[in-house]
Amino acid sequence: MNSGIGTMLMINVLQKAVMNKVEHIFLWVLEENHKAIHFYQNLGFINSGIKKEFQNTGKNILMFSKTLKTNPTFKIIDMDSYSRKKHFEYFQTLAYPYVGVNVNVDITSLLHTIKEKKLPFFLTICYCVSKAANKTKEFRQRIYHHQIIEFKECRTSHTIALDNETYCYCDLKLQDSYQEYITYAQKEQEFAKQHRSIEENEIDSLDKFYISSLPWLSYTSIINPTPVPADSNPRITWGKYFSQNEQIFLPVSVLCHHALVDGIHIAKFYDFLNQEIQDVKTEITRNI
Repeated sequence: MNSGIGTMLMINVLQKAVMNKVEHIFLWVLEENHKAIHFYQNLGFINSGIKKEFQNTGKNILMFSKTLKTNPTFKIIDMDSYSRKKHFEYFQTLAYPYVGVNVNVDITSLLHTIKEKKLPFFLTICYCVSKAANKTKEFRQRIYHHQIIEFKECRTSHTIALDNETYCYCDLKLQDSYQEYITYAQKEQEFAKQHRSIEENEIDSLDKFYISSLPWLSYTSIINPTPVPADSNPRITWGKYFSQNEQIFLPVSVLCHHALVDGIHIAKFYDFLNQEIQDVKTEITRNI
């Protein structure tokens, strides 16, 4: 039975290597050991294309390599000092451990500015959501083999509608400014449309916020599909904006794993989102 101990040990090795400023790791794997190859590929190792015979056995071994970032991207939470340990243990026993809400967010002033400057609506909202989610530390936490890891920063993975009424995924990182983000994101979206991929693996997806939009519908609630066993990536969705009492509102939904996130943390996210919307509006007015 796969308990995940090997993966967790390897993640600890990689983390310690990063902390010791190791930039590259190389290892050899028997060519016929497909299980081991899959294991290392899921951890981000790449087949270097180098092959040699293993100790005159007639069997080949393959060299795999991984380039490490010079700064650690996450830390492992000490469960003995974690204040929500009992809550964490309880919610992991539930068949459906998620908590979610839908809130109508005021975008009146931002929408006016976006239209006036002819800027992309979706990417502007995605930028605000990404910044707000990254400011909420509980949104950056993930459950991995019964432990909690907390990322320094998380990416977004959003859906892009295709001409055949399907979609593909596009991953985006935050940039230093709104303008840099929009330029970078537009290029990444074009690249994603060309490749039309919805493939992801567990390790590569850990640091993502899952983003979706329904630009055709305004809604008061939404049900998101979730995997079995449950993952712990927050899901953030927004629909079609609507007018009410001379204001423009955007329905924004959040779904999180309750073992990591409580209502107070979701409320903090919406507070951060409201602030980001105002900050981006100000940045656009000043610089664009």
